[in-house]
Amino acid sequence: MSDSYRPPLDHHVYDLIELSLHSADQRHWDQLEAMQVAPVIGLPKSLPSPKLRGLLLNRLEVYAGELFKLEADNYTEYRNREEYPSWLSKLGDRVIERVFNRIAILERANEPATLAHHGLTDDEIRAGLSGMLREVANTYVWKDADPQVRAGAPSIQPATIVEAPAPDAESPPKPTQREELRDSYRANFPDAGIMDICWAAKQHYREWTRWLKNEVKDGSKPDRSFRHVLLSEKDAKTLRREIRPKNWK
Repeated sequence: MSDSYRPPLDHHVYDLIELSLHSADQRHWDQLEAMQVAPVIGLPKSLPSPKLRGLLLNRLEVYAGELFKLEADNYTEYRNREEYPSWLSKLGDRVIERVFNRIAILERANEPATLAHHGLTDDEIRAGLSGMLREVANTYVWKDADPQVRAGAPSIQPATIVEAPAPDAESPPKPTQREELRDSYRANFPDAGIMDICWAAKQHYREWTRWLKNEVKDGSKPDRSFRHVLLSEKDAKTLRREIRPKNWK
């Protein structure tokens, strides 16, 4: 195995990593398969399936994050090597290509059902995964580092910075991914109130409003808690057995 893109781990270790990655592929295959929708030909016989852009991107991000962690956790003994940030960056690139490869296999296997129904483009998926994996890689680079060391540590940066086009002044703002998760969840569970979601997530309403405004970082405890509820596919009222105190906010 070349040192140019991965640490010199024993080849048996890389075999075990590959087995772990394959198991993760299978678990996420089942979740993604459930989101494939076949195009309607002729008159529809039922309500059309909703377009869940935010939910699909989130599931792909969770998938890619798991793949990254399964391999990166084996790099620990090489954290002090100069090549460590580069290895993590290249691992992120390989993870993205693996996700796209598995999506292509899934799409061929279940044609004409497709994830394209949700309207998420390849460029949007790649941008979302790249940004998320960059943040994850940087947490590995800075993990357990002294604050002074961390300040001077090399961080993994995007290869290029592309400025987003200015929004059309007459167009309404697009919902954020978090708002799409909220809307998708409440469409499936209309009887679940916001306070039910907060109680199930063990977070107060003020954290909910901060989370929706993107004032809470991805991967933080409130972020993980709210995503756990919104992606649970269960009514929030059933997720926590304790009785909510009166006037709890």
